[in-house]
Amino acid sequence: MSGKIITGNRALVDWFPECSTTTSDLLDWTAPDRRTACNHEQGFIEVHEVPSGNLVGTATVEFVGKTEATATPVGWSWTEDVAVSSFTGLGNPEGSSAEFVPCPGDCLGVDKSYLPTGVDSWHGSVSLQPVAMPSGTVLESWGNWLVQFNDPRWANPIEIWTSGVVGRCDNAIGNRSPGCVYGNIWEIAWLSRSAAPEFADHVSQAQASGLPGAPYSDTYLTKLDDPALRQANGDKACPSSIPRPQGKSCDEYPFRSTYEGASTGGSDEARSFPGCEMPDPERTGPTGWSRCFILVGDNSSGGGQMSAFYSNERMLDGDPFQVGFVE
Repeated sequence: MSGKIITGNRALVDWFPECSTTTSDLLDWTAPDRRTACNHEQGFIEVHEVPSGNLVGTATVEFVGKTEATATPVGWSWTEDVAVSSFTGLGNPEGSSAEFVPCPGDCLGVDKSYLPTGVDSWHGSVSLQPVAMPSGTVLESWGNWLVQFNDPRWANPIEIWTSGVVGRCDNAIGNRSPGCVYGNIWEIAWLSRSAAPEFADHVSQAQASGLPGAPYSDTYLTKLDDPALRQANGDKACPSSIPRPQGKSCDEYPFRSTYEGASTGGSDEARSFPGCEMPDPERTGPTGWSRCFILVGDNSSGGGQMSAFYSNERMLDGDPFQVGFVE
C-alpha cells in the first residue's frame, strides 16, 4: 500500500510504493537501496498586493519525486509529481511549467516532460545521462527541477527549485559496463550459507564477538581497493608462517578488501574460535580481527560471492556495507 499526501478536496499525490510508507510524512530525500531514491518536499507561495505589500494569498505545494538507476542508457530516470495541497485568497496557481537543470558539464537531461495530471497537479519526468564515460571515469550525477507557478491575477510568476539528490556514475568496475548507484548508501551483502558453511560460520562468529559489519547493526565495513593495502591486510592476518592444515586455507574477518582489515584497521589483536586451529585467544569487542582455517572450497566460494557483490553493487573505494547470510 502506498502512502499518500492528502490535500483535502484539492489534489492528492501518490507516494511511490518503492519507498517506505512512513517516509511519505518526511520532508527529505530517502534511499531504500543503492539504485532508488525518493523525496518529499514542500514549497510555499505568498502573494502580496502592490504597492501596499499586503499579503493577499498563500499556497502550499507538495513535491514527490523518485529517481531510479537505469540500465540502458547509463544514468537516472527521475519523476516528480507536484500538487497544490492548500491555498488561501489569491494564492492558488492556475498553471505550472518546469525545466530540469542537470549537473553542468558532465550530465544531460533528455526526454523531458512536465504535464498537468488534474486540477492543481502536474507530473514531470526526465532521463539524466552522463555525457561521456571513458574507462576509469567516476563522476557525480545530479539535477534539479525549476518549477514555475502562475496565475493571471499575479503580476509575475513564482519559481521554486526542488532539491537535488547526488548519484554516482562510473566506468570503473573492470568486469561491468558503466552504471550508476548512490555510492554513500550502505548495502547488505547477502551471501549463501549453504554454498560456504564454514566461511559463513566464521564470519557469523566474528560478528557475534563484536567485530563490525553485522546486518542492521550500526557498524559497517568499508570497501578497500588499493592492492598493496589489501595484500598487507592478508599478510598480517594470514601470514605464511602459520602452517595450513590439509585441505584448508586461512580466512580473515574483516576481509582484506576492507579498511577494517588486519593492517589498515590499526589493531594488533587477533582472535579466533574453537575448531579454527589458530593460535589466538577468543576475544570480544569491536577492534582487531578474526582468523580461522576453513575448507579451501568454502573460502573460495565466500570470496567469489563477495567479489560478485562488489561488482553488482558497483562498490568503489570507501563505500560502506554489511554482511549477512541466507540459506
